[in-house]
Amino acid sequence: MSVVDELVLFERSRRGGVVGTAVLVFLGVLFVVVGVVMVSQGGSKVVAAVFAFVFGAALVVLAALALRGGVAPDRLALTPGGVSISRREESFLLPVTAIRSFELVPVKGVRTLNVRFDPAAVPDVPAHVARLGTELGPGELRLVAVGERKPFASPALAARAREYVARHGLGEWRDA
Repeated sequence: MSVVDELVLFERSRRGGVVGTAVLVFLGVLFVVVGVVMVSQGGSKVVAAVFAFVFGAALVVLAALALRGGVAPDRLALTPGGVSISRREESFLLPVTAIRSFELVPVKGVRTLNVRFDPAAVPDVPAHVARLGTELGPGELRLVAVGERKPFASPALAARAREYVARHGLGEWRDA
């Protein structure tokens, strides 16, 4: 049995996603039922029923989008071979040969761990990976937010990532 040396930056809980989707469907249906009851009572409650219908429908649509899978990756990890990015059954490895640097970048009150790479070395980036791109365009991906307060990861994650990058020679480390 071999132990894989990797640093998991993010991993989505499948059970949490299922529970969250079920709660959205339940609340959406509940609001629609409340709307039906309000319409049956007539009068000024019909106006409030419209809001209940709209809100309930919005929650059900949100649940449907969640079932579709969204666009965020399910798992991000640093490996000796590069950056592993997985979504559902799709897995992609940004190879260490294409990586130029890792950088902590301030964004809206937190810092994000970004990776810069040579886009010419990785011409076929899958859609689920390309969506992690930054405003700088091809060649930079925003991996994970790190910061001092919840719900973001602790600053210790940035320190562990820096140590991992140095230990495996994954690229240069920059602090912006």
